[in-house]
Amino acid sequence: MTVGTGSVITAQYPAAYSTIASGSKVILYMGETPEDTMVTLPDLSNMTYIEAQRRLENMGLFITYKSGTPGEGVVVGMQSTPAGEQVPYGSVIEVSLVDKSIGGDGYTSLG
Repeated sequence: MTVGTGSVITAQYPAAYSTIASGSKVILYMGETPEDTMVTLPDLSNMTYIEAQRRLENMGLFITYKSGTPGEGVVVGMQSTPAGEQVPYGSVIEVSLVDKSIGGDGYTSLG
């Protein structure tokens, strides 16, 4: 996805060599960039992986996971940066997932 106008890419989010979720959109900036923009991280707990990915994407952030299965997983309380903290635009947030379909309480860890 490109943002701005011009013929020169001035920034890329996430940065080169970042590990992000499959299906994430890489943003290429043409012209002004939001490099000094800080974003307040939401609480991703109990969101499905897709919900968390979309929420972060709408904020200019990216997601990756440490454990679990994205198609079946729900974000548990652990995320690399706690909810409420500010992170730079374009940051990659790592979460842990549990499979809500396994086990009696619906939250059996996969990783």
